[in-house]
Amino acid sequence: MQYCQLGHNYLINSHYYYYVQLYNISGHVNKPCTVEEEMSIPLKQLIEQHAGGIIGGWDNLLGVIPGGSSTPVIPKRYAF
Repeated sequence: MQYCQLGHNYLINSHYYYYVQLYNISGHVNKPCTVEEEMSIPLKQLIEQHAGGIIGGWDNLLGVIPGGSSTPVIPKRYAF
């Protein structure tokens, strides 16, 4: 069952709450989306599996911003 469907009270009282997170994937990806996934998923797998990869292939990726505008850009060499 999805995180959003379970409700706040269920999640606070379960172990499930601590292992999942909502990810918003946007930018130059094939399918921008918001997904629920485990926190341990590698970034490359998250982008491939849910967003269909980078437009034009992984060679076009220069960096990743893992948070909001105040988060520094992670260069490609450190992101994967």
